[in-house]
Amino acid sequence: MAATHEELDWLANRWQRFRDTVRVVVMRHYDPLIAAIVEHGSIDDHRWNEFVNAVLRDLDRGRIRNEQLYSVALSLFADPTPLRRALEEVGSALVGEQAPAARVVAIKRGITRMRDAWIGGTEHRGKTWGRLDSVSRELVRATGSLGDNRCTMEHFIDLLAHLRLHHASDRNLPRKIATIEEYFYEFCSDCQAVAIDGLPEPSVSASQGDAVPGDEEVSAQLGICLEELEDEPRRFVSVHFKMTDPVEFSSSGYCQRMDIDRRRFHRIVDQALEALRGCIERSLGDEVGAIA
Repeated sequence: MAATHEELDWLANRWQRFRDTVRVVVMRHYDPLIAAIVEHGSIDDHRWNEFVNAVLRDLDRGRIRNEQLYSVALSLFADPTPLRRALEEVGSALVGEQAPAARVVAIKRGITRMRDAWIGGTEHRGKTWGRLDSVSRELVRATGSLGDNRCTMEHFIDLLAHLRLHHASDRNLPRKIATIEEYFYEFCSDCQAVAIDGLPEPSVSASQGDAVPGDEEVSAQLGICLEELEDEPRRFVSVHFKMTDPVEFSSSGYCQRMDIDRRRFHRIVDQALEALRGCIERSLGDEVGAIA
């Protein structure tokens, strides 16, 4: 069944809120699945059906208070197979030191695949990822600073700056760090079992005689600008972009645990990102695009 206009609004324009809300419900019930994957390498049908039924019961009890979001979530779980496959792909990395990040990655990827299977968005997203992946690899070869792992906040920031500088007219490529992060979560194997690293320590910037700032200079300056934020905005940004240690599962979970209003949380994050953008532009020149 094709998604309605209202459903597509949640699955596109308000996707991050929807995905993170569903992810919180999933993570209440997935422990038996993790045990099965670690022990057998896969999830047996009985355990999987119990998990799906538990999630549906949770949704039905009104844990998701927005009725429209609740309805879309129920429709999404009409075929939860992509989530099952995403969890099994990560395998033994679901336990151990990197487990918190690996679990977040697997669930995000699985929920996104469920959406794509429903609305038929896989082919388009696959093509976009192919181009983004190519630019990402070229950037790594040019800088040579990331080793074998591209699934880091440092790389996402460098990649966004590079896209805005050198692919400004291509509107099919991402223009937000959150969107780049989503593509990497969904497609990049580097993201299957690693945490999203924090920003690098501030370092000496490139020569001030450069006409256009280089990507490494942008990254270094961002680290400096982040340190200039007040404690609360800096902490909220770190939670939002999975830069904490240990990695926060979700901003909504963090807000609930710390008794913080979620609207206030996102408002402060938005204000902090604007401040970071202004700091970088003042430091490196207007040629550098916004980071969010």
